[in-house]
Amino acid sequence: MKNSPTPSSTSQSSHYHLSTEKPPGFFGIHWIEEFWSDLLFGFRQVFKNKLHTGIIVLTLALCLGSNTTAYNFMRKLVTNPFEYGNTEGIAQVGKEWPKVREGVNQISIPHFHFLKEQSTSFEELGFVDDEIQFDLDLGNRVRRIRTDLITPEIWRITQIKPVVGRFFTEEDVESTSGRVVVLGEALWNDLRSEEDDLLGNDVILDGQKYEVIGVAPQSFYLSYQHSEAWLPRKFVPKELSETWRRNDHSYMCLARLKDGVTMEQADKNLKSVYEAFLDIYPEDRDDQERTGATFSAANVNDMVTTGLPQIAIAFRSVQIVTFIVLLIGCLNVSGMIMVRSFSRIQEYAMRRALGASIRRLSGQILTEIIIYFMLEGCSVYLCFSLGSGVRRCYSSIKSRGLASLKLMRLHCRSRS
Repeated sequence: MKNSPTPSSTSQSSHYHLSTEKPPGFFGIHWIEEFWSDLLFGFRQVFKNKLHTGIIVLTLALCLGSNTTAYNFMRKLVTNPFEYGNTEGIAQVGKEWPKVREGVNQISIPHFHFLKEQSTSFEELGFVDDEIQFDLDLGNRVRRIRTDLITPEIWRITQIKPVVGRFFTEEDVESTSGRVVVLGEALWNDLRSEEDDLLGNDVILDGQKYEVIGVAPQSFYLSYQHSEAWLPRKFVPKELSETWRRNDHSYMCLARLKDGVTMEQADKNLKSVYEAFLDIYPEDRDDQERTGATFSAANVNDMVTTGLPQIAIAFRSVQIVTFIVLLIGCLNVSGMIMVRSFSRIQEYAMRRALGASIRRLSGQILTEIIIYFMLEGCSVYLCFSLGSGVRRCYSSIKSRGLASLKLMRLHCRSRS
């Protein structure tokens, strides 16, 4: 007389039906049916031990999330630090001394004007006199702000869009004698009120009135230090005629390439322009022979790494560290999965006895690993969404608080 199966053995063998059945599959494709069965069985196994699953998902989330954030931050800072339009066509133009140091450096005022007249590779060249300090008169107090003095071409070269208003043009500079200003978004938010957006009003900088005509976005900057306002840069005749100014390389020049012109072609054209400059000022040939001085151009995205080599070193260090942390995280997760697999040896042995192939068992383990990564991706997405929501709420509360504070100040002033 045969022994009847116990309830436990019946229940246990029911877990392994997917090993013995040969399903017809979806439209005759057996691997789809096998994958679907493995997926359902994998979800049951993953949620069977919630603590083990939680540790694996948390490890993957922290490892991949932190590494991705750090890497993307450094990559953004190094490879595309400026949020300009079509940065591939924007070049930093300046002086280069190959025998002394590599990289494009800053430029002098006479050199800039000579390039503007003689260069044939650029649509426009813009001039930047950065990090100029002005005193902003706020009535009862004075605020020191950092500004950039620029030529109107900079707005067209960078192709950024104003938050409100517009950017100054050559006509504005001529008609107002340069008494116009574009505020940064942060400074604009500090000064404006709900009733007055400041456009068309005057602000007092170093005792002079400047008309506010526009606001630049918070992401816009031209040098390592973010400026709070931008004013027109006007030139006087002595800046072009005085000999010592040819060696005053304290300014920055940005240019946009003409259509069809590569950076290499522009660089070659600049070197020929410098030879023409030396024909006019032969006394500068001694400097060229000693240092290899010439004009040169490089993509604007290279400004950070050439101006601050430490950032390039930091980027490589971050790449190495992220790889090591990722490797450690993967080793930890693989170790936990192996420990979990050893605890299921009896299960695998029974499935093997019931006819499951090595390929099928390997596919089941791989499916469970895929499920872990799916859960990790969902957890990272939820955390990111939660963080974004908190940040938006904080920004909204902060802006409302600043607006209320300004209204209180206006009310107090009106009462006094």
